[in-house]
This record gives sequence, C-alpha cells and structure tokens, in this order.
Amino acid sequence: CIGNDIVDLNHPGNRGKSRDRRFVSRAFTPEERERIDSAGAPDAALWMLWAAKEAAFKAAVKRRQGISFIPRMYSVALDDPSHSGDRGEGNPHGISMASGSAEERSAAHCGVVMTPAGPVDFSCFRSAGHVHCIAVMNGAYRAAQSDSGVQAVARELTGPVDPSSALRLETVHYLASALRVSPYFIRIRREKACAGYGPPRVYMEGRPADIDISLSHDGRYIAFAVH
Repeated sequence: CIGNDIVDLNHPGNRGKSRDRRFVSRAFTPEERERIDSAGAPDAALWMLWAAKEAAFKAAVKRRQGISFIPRMYSVALDDPSHSGDRGEGNPHGISMASGSAEERSAAHCGVVMTPAGPVDFSCFRSAGHVHCIAVMNGAYRAAQSDSGVQAVARELTGPVDPSSALRLETVHYLASALRVSPYFIRIRREKACAGYGPPRVYMEGRPADIDISLSHDGRYIAFAVH
C-alpha cells in the first residue's frame, strides 16, 4: 500500500501558511507545531509534515477503507537526521526517484506516520520549489536494502495544461514503457465507494493489474508513485 503527495512551495496559497495559526493548530500536533516554529524555513517544514500525513493517509485508506483524514490525528515521527538523509545524503529507503525538472533534490526527511490503520513509513524529498513525500505501509521501506521496488516521479508542468489530465497521461506512459506494452491497453480508474470514490487503480485490458499507484498534483507540479 503506497501513497504520495506533492506540494508546490511557491504557489500563492501555500506561501506564508506557517503564519496561519488557526490552520497550524488545527492540522498539527504540539510537537509538530514546535518543529514548524523552530525551523529555519517554517513553510517548508509545515508542508513536509503535511505531505507526509497526506501520503500516509493515501496508503492507509487502502488497508482500512472508510478511515477519515483528520490531519492532527496523523502524527509524524521523524527519524534521527543523521540516519534519515536530512543532510541530503543518499536515499534511506531505496526509492527509485526521477524528476522531469532541473531542480536539485535531496532526501529531506524520513520517518513514520501513525495512522488509524497502523504505522506508515515515509521518505520526503525536497527542492527549492516543492516537497514530495512517498509513503509505504507494511514496512516495505524498513525491509528495503538497495531497492524497495517503489518508483516515484515528480515533474514541473509548463504551459496551460490541466494537471489532472497531464498526471494520468504521464503515469500511463510511464507504466507502458516499464511494462513494454502499448499505452492503449492501460487505464487508470477510480471506482465508486461508500464515501465517494476509492483510490486510483491500474487496469490492463479491462482487468485490475497487480500494480499499486498513487497520484498527486499541486500548483505547477505533478507526481506519482508505483509499486
């Protein structure tokens, strides 16, 4: 069960959010609020924690359908920076990470998010323009050596395009290339559930495929993760 979430740090609606005390108190635990307030870049710290919560929820809801996303109930515990890539060193969870932009990116943090469905591991990558968190349930990260089997892509959009359509198209073409099949045979659907629609699923020639995906977009950025 995987999830991912990307945040455009330069989107007007995201800049200065750490000064919105009502939002901060509603969405974050006291420990998380202290981390945001003491950070050198409080907005980036806020959105890293938020993206970790969102990504963990997307993974957890696949395990326990019907759980709600109440941000403050998803507590983020960060690993020791010396072991988490906080200095931009390495990739602690063996994620194959690609980017369609020229931005430099580093593994900013990794850790665990406690959710109603259990603990979810995550890694969060950061550039000057975005933060991107990838979450995996079942401890796949902890068991990973050099390769967890999780593939993730983040890309900055250019021009007036619909981000949702661009994201699905990019994901389909990525899967087609990886599986060496025509994109014509691949579809991404969200089936109706009790409370709206369920997570996106991959279908091959009309049948559910044994592939887990997670989609995200915000501002100028699109991202997906595949296992």
